[in-house]
Amino acid sequence: MKNRKNTPQSRRHRKQVSRRCKGVLIVCAVAVVVAAVAFLAMPNIRGRLVGSLRAYTMGARIPDGYTVHGIDVSSYQEQIDWEHLCFYADDYTHRTSRNTSYPCYRVSFAVCKATEGCTIFDPTFDYNFGQARRHGIARGAYHFFSTLSDPKRQAEFYIAHVRLRQGDIRPVLDVENLGALTPKELCRRVLVWLRTVERHYGVKPIIYTMADFRKTVLCGREFDSYRFWIAHYNVPEPAVEDWTIWQYSDCGKVNGIGPRTDMNVLRGNSLDDIIIK
Repeated sequence: MKNRKNTPQSRRHRKQVSRRCKGVLIVCAVAVVVAAVAFLAMPNIRGRLVGSLRAYTMGARIPDGYTVHGIDVSSYQEQIDWEHLCFYADDYTHRTSRNTSYPCYRVSFAVCKATEGCTIFDPTFDYNFGQARRHGIARGAYHFFSTLSDPKRQAEFYIAHVRLRQGDIRPVLDVENLGALTPKELCRRVLVWLRTVERHYGVKPIIYTMADFRKTVLCGREFDSYRFWIAHYNVPEPAVEDWTIWQYSDCGKVNGIGPRTDMNVLRGNSLDDIIIK
């Protein structure tokens, strides 16, 4: 039988494949070089990438100069051991060192997810909310705002599930996206939620959002009287001036919690500005 592997046609085919492979390798090599040059030439991009990689592999490092530390939790954190909650200034250093003298920071406040939209109630809320108070931690409850549901009904849903007392943190509204709404329409709906909740509890809620969202969407004067909880990662401080709580990491390692956890610091040394009196 004739050996088809050694026919002139097969030899030409192998040469064509070889040339194509060499071409692909050359293009890949050029792309790698260009990417490396860009990485070295752009310190902002390099800093963010390195910061993100470090955060996820080593844990969250606490910003200097803050004394009141807190977490926010939901069902994602699973079963929390509230009795042994604490965290370290550098999670990676503590875990890789035999030196046990590293200070363990106390969790001073914890904000628990309560509701979302008009129908979602976090299954861990009652347990987390009760345990926080039992262990002397200032507790709060947040609502994740839905762009698809009526804002007044969302506020009433939150009110029906959250009983706040003196010493608890003010109600918190988590606003993170526009959905299909315009910024003007979203702001109108957010204000409906805020005012409905304020009438019920007698205090102004706190607004949680990202730094860019605060600057570009929730930027009207009607929000100037509210306190803001700003999420902004891998930066020396939030990129907005009027923040009260800063969520500096979403990947902290907390003793007593298995999954990574959002980490926060309070501006100032007292919880008086954010609790119900």
